[in-house]
Amino acid sequence: IQLQIALGLIGLGFITLGLVQVKRGQGRKINEERFDIIGTKLHEIEHENTKSTGIKHTNGVLSMARNEPGTASTEFFICIGDQPSLDFGGDRNPDKQGFAAFGQVAKGMEVVSAIQGLPENGQVLQNRVLIRGMTVIQ
Repeated sequence: IQLQIALGLIGLGFITLGLVQVKRGQGRKINEERFDIIGTKLHEIEHENTKSTGIKHTNGVLSMARNEPGTASTEFFICIGDQPSLDFGGDRNPDKQGFAAFGQVAKGMEVVSAIQGLPENGQVLQNRVLIRGMTVIQ
């Protein structure tokens, strides 16, 4: 599946540890259920680690952000450079399960790198970049 992403609805939060992270605003929790900023109920995605999929965290790979395995929902990130510490057995998470890589940037890594190079405050960009939309272009 190929996605076309038009930069410019969804907020981007950025972590500068060799990746660009995409967030859908600040969500909230009600009675242990999670909702996004516009009130849509979030469902957690089953964790598929790199050992089972064979997709490694190399330059341009898309992967699901998570806390514990099985807690990913709407946030994903794009690797800038190879990031083996994010793979199964890597040391980025104490559980050593890594993150669930699921895709690859086919075109436009120069845009991702330019976004990562924008002024930051700690690990977050000073000014948010917005995504206007995403389209499956199979």
